[in-house]
Amino acid sequence: MKAVSRIVRIAGAMAIAVASVAVMGTPVSAADNVVVTSHSTGAAAWTASIGQGMQQAASAGKDTLIWFSGSGWNAASDVVAPTMLSEQFTSTSTRNFTLVRADFPAGKEDEAPVDPKYTVWAERLGITSLPAVVALDSHGVPYGQVIIPTGDAAVMVALVRDLHQKKLTRDEAFATARQSDGADRARHLHRGLETSSSFAAGWYAPTMTEIVSLDPTNDLHLKEKYQPLLAQGAIDRVVQNEIYPMLDAARFPQVIERLDRLIADVDPSVEQRQLLMAFKAQVTYSNGNSEQAIAWLDEAAALSPKSSAADRIAAAREQIASEPVR
Repeated sequence: MKAVSRIVRIAGAMAIAVASVAVMGTPVSAADNVVVTSHSTGAAAWTASIGQGMQQAASAGKDTLIWFSGSGWNAASDVVAPTMLSEQFTSTSTRNFTLVRADFPAGKEDEAPVDPKYTVWAERLGITSLPAVVALDSHGVPYGQVIIPTGDAAVMVALVRDLHQKKLTRDEAFATARQSDGADRARHLHRGLETSSSFAAGWYAPTMTEIVSLDPTNDLHLKEKYQPLLAQGAIDRVVQNEIYPMLDAARFPQVIERLDRLIADVDPSVEQRQLLMAFKAQVTYSNGNSEQAIAWLDEAAALSPKSSAADRIAAAREQIASEPVR
């Protein structure tokens, strides 16, 4: 299915290690022109419009729960569907959430019923497999997810209740931080971010930047945690928004030049630098220059020979070296 294939896109063997997925760093407008107030349960409790669901949530002081599914072709989605559509699940979940189903149904990839916003949001939220359930606050900022939904309604109710509790913990920590300064402020901001760690790199960059500024010499061991995440967020955005389009157009020299500038600009960790250099090697190999690709892979591996990235680099080098000279 074309829409779903964009969610799990891989651009080269090393690229997936470099860029997790594109995400937005600021809340997204929920405006969709229509506000619906509903006390429905069961299947009727779900709206198919992400924008409408978010607007309804904001108006009601609730959060938004987005359920990404692939009905009719994704077995796991079909297993969990009866639970997600059940009155037991919806009657409990609608106390704190408006419910949105973003479904990619079988045989519909070129038809209007597949809202293109589903793919946009899946990419923003880092969805790489179906089904998935993500919770967003009333500003449209994600804070929790259920990576592997279950067909047990009671378990799903508990998991979604835990998501809401994460949001409350996050907000309490951020509220305490607003009344604090210095190291205490950094600690409270860190406590709030821990509840939403899977979304930190893309959605909480200003908070991470402040934490790093409050721990400039890493006395709290927070700079070492968040500086790489800030770098990764910048890497993800450039790879998705700039480099992938250039790869699609086979503009390989421009890709390599942009990767060089990215390495210079974002202060990557050693492993991030290794992966970006390996990405360069993969691109130049795709452009027919095996010798330069191997040289860059060797340079990348030498930065940290025992890192996890070095293992992947060694595998890529072996593959390139075994190919006929191009």
